[in-house]
Amino acid sequence: MGLENLQIDLITEILLRLPVKSLLRYRCVCKAFNSIISSQNFINSHVKITSDKRTHRQLVYRESQSATDKNSLKIHVLDIKDGSKKVFPIINMPPLHSFNTFLQAHCNGLLLLGQSFNSLTVWNPSTRKCRKLPVCPVKVPHNACGVTKFGLGYDSSADDYKVVVIKEIQGPKISRVVEVWIFGLNSNSWRKIQDFPYLEYRIEDVESGTCFTDGALHYLCRHGQSYIIIAFDLEKETFSVVPQPVYETSGCLTRLQVLEGRLCISFCSVLLNEVALFVRKRDGTEFSWSKLFSVSTEIIYCLKFGKLLGLSDGGDKILILYNKHIFSYEIGLCVQDIGIKDIQSAVDLDLILCIESLVSVGCTD
Repeated sequence: MGLENLQIDLITEILLRLPVKSLLRYRCVCKAFNSIISSQNFINSHVKITSDKRTHRQLVYRESQSATDKNSLKIHVLDIKDGSKKVFPIINMPPLHSFNTFLQAHCNGLLLLGQSFNSLTVWNPSTRKCRKLPVCPVKVPHNACGVTKFGLGYDSSADDYKVVVIKEIQGPKISRVVEVWIFGLNSNSWRKIQDFPYLEYRIEDVESGTCFTDGALHYLCRHGQSYIIIAFDLEKETFSVVPQPVYETSGCLTRLQVLEGRLCISFCSVLLNEVALFVRKRDGTEFSWSKLFSVSTEIIYCLKFGKLLGLSDGGDKILILYNKHIFSYEIGLCVQDIGIKDIQSAVDLDLILCIESLVSVGCTD
């Protein structure tokens, strides 16, 4: 019995390091393999190992308007290592009349696609499974307007992926309110919770959706010239203010992103022509900020106008998307184009680097 358990443990450890394409094939080998690969513990462990080791990652992007047929939309999935590419038409989505941000958020290999709270789909490009969500029941009065923010994150306490919609409603005779709605993939239903409590602040645009890390969605919010970071805890479903790093932010362009699972904030000083990048680290239950670097060299244009994608496979370089090219930057050294040529049709803000995963989109996949 002991030897048999040892063999199962060894097989599991080998399987955990394989790409999703291989795992989907190996589920058909025998009942034992199918049982291992289909278990929730295996799926969660595969996500963690793939994320930690930066293996089996893919670039996902949609085509720009000029490259896309007006009556269709295609999502490209590009393997960052071998350059192989797949193109997927989007299923069950209405024809696009505008090309607003389509890729709203992503988490653990799941992508949230849609143009509004009326057309949201959760898609796993690795398993090719998608799930169209029911319409969010938020009521928008006639003549009301306001922005909508979308988020996707994982509640580990409930082992559930949650879609969060924050809808601002305001009109000539309507006092401003900011409603918060949550859709749980497990419950398959929308719930309205407390309104966004920091009404004096407005949520800034965040590239490729809200930043999810450490069990919370994070929003950069502005009031006049001042910024704060608001976190929404997916387990407690409550909002709180996140302490910021100490930095003179006057006259700075401030951006919030996630770099390899850690919250990251950058300050671009217009006067000093300098970019400072801070990352947040966890020490037990406490968090602290540390400056990753501060530069005023050629990388400043990439950081000022581009977006962080993640770290290189070796973890020693930062990958940056800028002007339809992906550059690597080793701190203190030069910027290099890594030579991926197949993204010229991409919409820059809709290109992300995500992991492959077996995570299920839920009951309708």
